[in-house]
Amino acid sequence: MPTCLFGQLHQRGDAKELASINRLRDADEVLRHDAASAEITSFNSGRWGWSTGLEFSHRDYRSVLPGSTLTPSLLLSGSQLKQLASIHYDLLRLPERRLTVTTSASSELGRIWSQPAHAFARLRGSAAAHWLPKSEGDDYETQMRVRGGGIAGDVPFDELYMLGMERDNDLWMRAHIGTRDGRKGSAPLGRRYFLANSEIDKNLYSNGLITLKLGPFLDSGKITDPSGALGAPKWLWDAGLQAKLRVLGVAVVLVYGKDLRMGNNAYYFTMRR
Repeated sequence: MPTCLFGQLHQRGDAKELASINRLRDADEVLRHDAASAEITSFNSGRWGWSTGLEFSHRDYRSVLPGSTLTPSLLLSGSQLKQLASIHYDLLRLPERRLTVTTSASSELGRIWSQPAHAFARLRGSAAAHWLPKSEGDDYETQMRVRGGGIAGDVPFDELYMLGMERDNDLWMRAHIGTRDGRKGSAPLGRRYFLANSEIDKNLYSNGLITLKLGPFLDSGKITDPSGALGAPKWLWDAGLQAKLRVLGVAVVLVYGKDLRMGNNAYYFTMRR
């Protein structure tokens, strides 16, 4: 099964470290993280675009003790500076078939002035296909996306990748909720991941102001960590249905997902622009 910090400590029965991770999962009370950033983005020119920026932040933890799973390298505190860069490129455009394929890559190079100081790099890449099978409209809109990433060096807990649904995370496995009782840490975490998402949307109703869509999805992912204490030992497979209601440009998304490996069900609600 997926290994989240909370589940790993429950299995081992580590009372002191479990108490620490319980406090850590209540991130608003335990993790103080203040950040400011600036970014420059190019105007799209032809098939490609880019952006670059800097982020300065400071974090510290309160009442959290390190252990064998919650290692000191996951509890780095202090000031941090990151250089951000990303690029995207339209790999394929077939207007007559209403098909596009877009690729992107991003990097984050950071240094955190903890005791001692640590440097790290986060790299991500993706390819996304978008297809409208009908000659007009967006009925049966089909989207597929493949992503992968990795981290080199030691990073704080909140810089790890997570496969699951959570408001601050875009790596969705739609039968894995990233929070439990409003606290983070319930989805698998790690330093390396692969994720594939696919979905089809069928138009059910539209009057110009309100649009309702419904369709199936399939997610597959793998997340690992060199420590062996995090990640998921097997591939994750999620399937289900999602409904999208758009009103005056605001989208409401309701997701029902089933973990095909473990049999668990998940329900999730979010709003998007």
